[in-house]
Order: sequence, then structure tokens, then C-alpha cells
Amino acid sequence: MSERSIPSYVSSAIHYYDKSAKINRAFFLLIKFCQLTISASLPIISLIRYPPIADHQNLLTGTMGAALLVLEGVQQTCQFQPRWTKFRATYNMLQRELNLYENDAGPYGSNADTQLGRRLFTERADGILASENSDWMALQEKSMAQTAKA
Repeated sequence: MSERSIPSYVSSAIHYYDKSAKINRAFFLLIKFCQLTISASLPIISLIRYPPIADHQNLLTGTMGAALLVLEGVQQTCQFQPRWTKFRATYNMLQRELNLYENDAGPYGSNADTQLGRRLFTERADGILASENSDWMALQEKSMAQTAKA
């Protein structure tokens, strides 16, 4: 493996996309777990005939239904799943590019000149980041349009 420095913004971008993917995945899974738990509890609560619960079944089921609606609204507004998968894909592309660069493979293998290889790496990594930024803007516009419709 060659000892090459990489631009700090690429290194920080790799860290950012990895961390952001993990956070969005955690939020998505938490919301889905809560939705599944509430959904599974609704039929059970509606069947309970124990007086303290039976006296408040309408309130409980209505509250749980409202919680489901709020959770789905948060998921749709924040777009945790699309953001998680997009951030993970960008992280994987940047990591792949870094691995190729560090191992003199792919487009970097024929570039013995480290300046040329570094410049090529920087340009390719910048292309990945620019693509991610334009995709992010499109996702934000789509999310805002969906929120406006609701």
C-alpha cells in the first residue's frame, strides 16, 4: 500500500456520510419498530374486557392511531430511509475510490506520478460529492412537495 495523503475534505466527507447513514438508519428503524409495536397492540387493546382498560379503549385506540399517523408523517417528512440508503451509497463510492487510490489500482495504477494520481483522485472524489449534492437537492425538493400536498 502506498503512503499517500488524501485531501482532508474527502476524508471528512467519508466520515460524514458513514455517520449520517448510521444515524438515518437508526431513526428509520426506530420509527418502524414503534409503528409495528403500536399496530400490533391495537387489535389486542380492542379485545381487552378488563374494566380499567375497557373504560378507556376509545381513548387508547384513538391515541395509538394518532401516534401511528404522526410517526408516518415524521418518516415521510424527514425521509430517513432514502437518506440512509443515499448516504450509504455515497460513502461506499468514496471508500471504493479511496481504496483504489491507496492501492494504485484502477485508474490510479498507471499513474506513477503521485501528483497526477492525487489530482485524478481529487477530481473523481469531487465528482462523487457533486453528484450527491445535486441528488440531495432533488430529494429535498421532493420531500417539500410531498409535505405541501399533505
